Amino acid sequence: MPPKSMRERGAQKSREELLAEIAGLPPSAFITTTQAAAYIGSTPGVMLNWRSQRRGPRYHGKNDFVRYRMSDLDLWMSCRADEIRPEAVSIVGSGLTGGGIAS
Repeated sequence: MPPKSMRERGAQKSREELLAEIAGLPPSAFITTTQAAAYIGSTPGVMLNWRSQRRGPRYHGKNDFVRYRMSDLDLWMSCRADEIRPEAVSIVGSGLTGGGIAS
């Protein structure tokens, strides 16, 4: 059986393992797509899709060598913090969530 590529090994790590790898890094550090996806709570596939559509957080590099700066991910997440879908708020506020605690 051929050895697994770095991409395949990265995909097998849990989110907790990926977050532990980047825990002590400074905000100016560059991280891989897999690590960045774990950091923002997404998947590498979604990150790839966003790049192809010129959406999502700022990235550096191209093709198989794409890296994300942690400070860019923090900025992107903070800019999106106010984006809440109105229908989600009304469902939560009405108690129609289906699995919540009844009052």
